[in-house]
Amino acid sequence: GVWNPEKLLWLNQHYLKTLPETDVAQRLVPFLAERGANVAGDSRLVRVVVALRERSKTLVEMAELARPFFARPEMDPKAAAKHLDEAGKAMLRRGREAIAAVSPWVAAGIDPLLKSLSESAGVGLGKVAQPIRVAVTGSTVSPPIGETLELLGKDESLARIDAALR
Repeated sequence: GVWNPEKLLWLNQHYLKTLPETDVAQRLVPFLAERGANVAGDSRLVRVVVALRERSKTLVEMAELARPFFARPEMDPKAAAKHLDEAGKAMLRRGREAIAAVSPWVAAGIDPLLKSLSESAGVGLGKVAQPIRVAVTGSTVSPPIGETLELLGKDESLARIDAALR
């Protein structure tokens, strides 16, 4: 027999997208534990699974993407060099100022502020969102920025941005 690895990955992703999110969350726990993320009793796990299920083909990929939500990430040097240069940090400061007053801390309140900031600065949303994404996740890959910040929580998001600015 011949195995088609791409078809098997597609099938695996299909199951990640169609199984109940609570089932996927239970299956994800050991993979997160291997990466030093203790998710026992964390109510955000199911919401993180929902946010990541479209972009994850395996539980290993999902655990890699989910880890920053449960443990402080290490900064990817390439992402930091590209998005946290002088211009990136200036936009990160402006972004932090814009979102600091958001209440309640939900994506529906965060996204319009960041979009407005990008429009007033005359840049694309990516120039605002990517420095924030790198600051809070250590990477250039995450769910949409508002959803990422909401899942992290206000205090943790602002603390990670402040750490990146130092």
